[in-house]
Amino acid sequence: MMRGLFANKHSTMKLEHLAQNWTVRKPLARSRGGIVATQNRIAGEAGVRILNAGGNAIDAAAATGLALAAVEPWNSGLGGIGFMLVYLAREKKVHVVDFGPISPHRLNPDDFPLSGGTTTDLFTWPSVKDDRNVHGPLSIAVPGHVDGHATALAKFGTKSFAEVIAPAIELADLGIAADWYLTLKTATMAKELSRYPSSAAVWLPNGFPPITAQGAPLGRLKLKGLANTMRLLAKNGPRDFYEGEVARNIVKDIQALGGVLDAEDLKNFHARIVAPLEVEYGSARVALAGGLTGGQSMAGVLQALAKQPFKKGPAPSADAFVAYAQTLRDAYAERLTSMGEASDEKSPGCTSHFNVIDGEGN
Repeated sequence: MMRGLFANKHSTMKLEHLAQNWTVRKPLARSRGGIVATQNRIAGEAGVRILNAGGNAIDAAAATGLALAAVEPWNSGLGGIGFMLVYLAREKKVHVVDFGPISPHRLNPDDFPLSGGTTTDLFTWPSVKDDRNVHGPLSIAVPGHVDGHATALAKFGTKSFAEVIAPAIELADLGIAADWYLTLKTATMAKELSRYPSSAAVWLPNGFPPITAQGAPLGRLKLKGLANTMRLLAKNGPRDFYEGEVARNIVKDIQALGGVLDAEDLKNFHARIVAPLEVEYGSARVALAGGLTGGQSMAGVLQALAKQPFKKGPAPSADAFVAYAQTLRDAYAERLTSMGEASDEKSPGCTSHFNVIDGEGN
């Protein structure tokens, strides 16, 4: 606690500034049947539910990834993209499910004139007029999230798509908790959300960020549209997102706002199963996703660390930590410089990462 005095010619008032000391702990997880590690506990529980129902790691990963749309929508969702690394214990082999970004075929670079300065987006690239590369109908790549999880499930899983999306439907029906973090996220993006009526209708009820009154039971923001979309996918199959009723609604909404994504873009999208990028590090072989990911940068980090002279031992030495920090710094400085304009500004991330392992070691 810190104490001080505030004085003027009329009075003297003692000020007290209370300090809080927090201890953050992560509980140790033990399991014979598998583990799901996620930033969002509720999404992780969706994956655990599938493991407990006899599913393998890929089934649980699909359930977790789909559930994130209902509980962590600012990081991932049905309109997103991604990459999944799959290790099959029986084959001792790694596969990459690539459902990364593909631009609509009618996208025109002339629609993105530079306006000077840098963006406040993740990569702080040169800013574009109206930030139209960051949000809005022209910023949208072909969404690969649904087909990516469905492809992984069909190739490596044991459960049906309807089974693994069931927990996500329940979560969307329940609604996202209107806690302090939801209020923070929606308030931070309120300006952008308010530009689009459909977004504002969901995330800015009555024109304001959702908030639970002090002392009141925790409120929930209903995600009726998301739940209904997921029900259609459970009923008609995941390709409905690309060739059915859901696809038609996506194209209609985007084009009404001035976007160029069309039915052909959706119909032609198919996730790919490709070989990983592999790099030797010590006695291990590390598998990474290639393409438009950080895998290439991480491969460079591991190759650089392999040449570092720090002492090897049962635990990293101080020299090792210095080498880790310097190598990572250099790798990502090169990544950001070569991929876009370098900047000292810190930018928020918008990606979900999670890991799943089952009892067989997948």
